Amino acid sequence: MMEMLSLNNDKIIVLDYEYYNTYYNTANGRIINVPKDYLDYLEDYFQINDFFGIPNTGICSIVTICINLTTKCNLRCKYCFNPKTVHHDLKLEDAINFIDSIVSFKPHASKYFVDLSGSGEPLLCLDKILSIAKYCNKKQDEIKKDIIVQFATNGTLLTKEMAKILKEHKILFGFSIDGYKELHDQYRVDINGNGTFDKIISNYLNIENKDFIGCAMTFSDPNTDIYKAYLTMNEYFETISIRPARMEYKDFRIDGILEGYKKITSYIIKDAMLNKSISLLKKIINGDDFFGKMIVKVASNAYVNKRCDIGSSRFTIGADGNTYLCSAFVFDEKGKVDFRKELKLNNDFCGACNLKNFCGGICSIQRLNYEDTSALCKLKEELFILAAKVCAEIELNDMDIYSLFVEEVSKVLLRNNEDLELLEILENQKGKYSYSQLKEIKYTDEALYNALKQNLNY
Repeated sequence: MMEMLSLNNDKIIVLDYEYYNTYYNTANGRIINVPKDYLDYLEDYFQINDFFGIPNTGICSIVTICINLTTKCNLRCKYCFNPKTVHHDLKLEDAINFIDSIVSFKPHASKYFVDLSGSGEPLLCLDKILSIAKYCNKKQDEIKKDIIVQFATNGTLLTKEMAKILKEHKILFGFSIDGYKELHDQYRVDINGNGTFDKIISNYLNIENKDFIGCAMTFSDPNTDIYKAYLTMNEYFETISIRPARMEYKDFRIDGILEGYKKITSYIIKDAMLNKSISLLKKIINGDDFFGKMIVKVASNAYVNKRCDIGSSRFTIGADGNTYLCSAFVFDEKGKVDFRKELKLNNDFCGACNLKNFCGGICSIQRLNYEDTSALCKLKEELFILAAKVCAEIELNDMDIYSLFVEEVSKVLLRNNEDLELLEILENQKGKYSYSQLKEIKYTDEALYNALKQNLNY
């Protein structure tokens, strides 16, 4: 199914399907789908799509500030990486100073995300969360850029009233949940060893206005039913994220995991073709989903030369007050780093892998802690093929649905840009509104915002 060609000194991956071929240029990330009836015009397809052009590398303009507030947790998840041998609670002053330090260190970011997810349960520190949110709101008015506070919670403590308070403070939050009840209750248990799935779903259903509330899971069990996980999470949540865990993959059997991904690929394609719907597809490309990110990269001809943004635009402080490469490295001596020393992490270790500029390589923490990544690399290769198939099948069969899909991909790619229009209106108002106030108007009072945009007296 996967063949290799050499054209214009570039290595080209060819995926051969029944009625079309997909061509992927490993040198620049370009990808095109050509019906077999038109293979005689392949050169024209290459030219129209600038198939041998300059890579579309893009620039990561957002900065993520990871703050681990506590190591305390009310659950006892069986795979938890938090040793819980010593409890730490980060001082509020240290958290705020860290935010100031990173904003000063990276002043040209388009926006900042303050992620309070970490090695413990954030909602055990609700007062600190609200204080940080208030400070970030004040800080964003000062710098006139978004500073968005967010975190993932295990959901067992989240009451209806608490969710309302979080939303009033413009705090984004999502749920950590392991897909479906049987799997979740096997691993995510309370201090008495009881499963927590029903409690979490009950708390979620009690929340008013569930827009933008997503869920995330990591899988570590080769028997995980990925298909069932996607469909169960799709019943409840607005965004979905499934990712492989950072762990030892030596002797890990991926066949069952791949079977689930193949089934969900067929579901997505059939949903688009028969139901004219991209509902599930939209949910996975709008979150931090492993497969969804690959679909976005295929659709946007992305070229990446590093796995993630640690060391360049992601900075972490642990609950112990030390700074680390990322939240998954907190309390690991190998992960301690001075954030002022910018790291140049790339995928050179991938050698001659033909997909290294697509996936960006293996997680740095995964590489440092575990030597054998062959199963994970195989998973990425197969998911690349499935992602390419999703995009090709929709594009070649229904241009109306494909247009909707491309529109959603564009939103994903553009949502982290600075809002230049809002900044222009802010400047014209000459102090009448703060940055936060104008942002609130944009999303809650369309008539007023449009009037301000037209420089009218409203």
